[in-house]
Amino acid sequence: MSMSKQKIVITGASGFVGKDFVKMLDLDKYEISVITRKKEKLVNLFDSSVKIVEADLMNIDSLKSAFEGQEVLINLAAEVRNHDLLEKTNVLGTKNCLEAIKLTGIKKAIHLSSVGVVGKPFSNSSIKITEDVDPTPQNEYERTKNISEQLFTEASKSNSFELVVLRPTNVFGEHHPFNALLNLMQTIENGKPLIYTKGAMVNYVYVSDVSASIVSALENQTKNGIYNVGYAMELNDFYTIIMKSMNKKTRKYKVPSILTSFVDKLGIKKLQTISNRLEYSDVRLRENFTYPVGVEKGIENTVEYYKKQGLLK
Repeated sequence: MSMSKQKIVITGASGFVGKDFVKMLDLDKYEISVITRKKEKLVNLFDSSVKIVEADLMNIDSLKSAFEGQEVLINLAAEVRNHDLLEKTNVLGTKNCLEAIKLTGIKKAIHLSSVGVVGKPFSNSSIKITEDVDPTPQNEYERTKNISEQLFTEASKSNSFELVVLRPTNVFGEHHPFNALLNLMQTIENGKPLIYTKGAMVNYVYVSDVSASIVSALENQTKNGIYNVGYAMELNDFYTIIMKSMNKKTRKYKVPSILTSFVDKLGIKKLQTISNRLEYSDVRLRENFTYPVGVEKGIENTVEYYKKQGLLK
């Protein structure tokens, strides 16, 4: 006797994480609908069994129609860079999704947020950020993503649907819209020196590991709550991993922390990336989740992709 497939509807499926996530889903387990304003954007992008539904985050009626009969909403839609669309997409779009949930009775939502909601991009002293830190967003993107997250949290309480909120750190991987890490890789390829300070950290997560964390939430392995996704490592080690993946070497120089602190106090922010000691803690996520790929293998995959694209030699 065959089991019925779980019905899921996905916003933001044409985005960087969205495309990777949909391709990871088991088509024997899920009946998948993806929402888009224009169907032609997704033609030939996914398996033919994936249903493409025209709907608009700005139109509640279209969302209601798309959500009807669905069991789970995977909300991946977000605006990142277009300042004029941040409020419209991240706040109003969220409000409309939640109204459609209320009207259709969806039982569970998985919302892709960001560690950016915390509003703490830099620290020159060692600090770990958990999910319990109160957000203090510093810019419009962080503000609107924080409101979106809060709206989902409050609605889940009043409308009684399950909710998992995932907060990825810096996501990288093949097909990244802004070629994440490429500048650093080209610096290494060109033999230019790398600098860092003692204890400097980076927080990155490979795109397929983000997708896997969404699947974990979908399959109830990751329970209701808010989770940071991605683990920290020392910047010096990060450099080493990239050089190993590229089979290239360049000089690394350790800069005194007192120098970068002095420059920062002068209001010059250019050295923050090589002196940041901020760590996002993913301890809560890893209680029931293991990254299937990891940063090291993810960098290998990304390097290989950039080589195929002619962006690296």
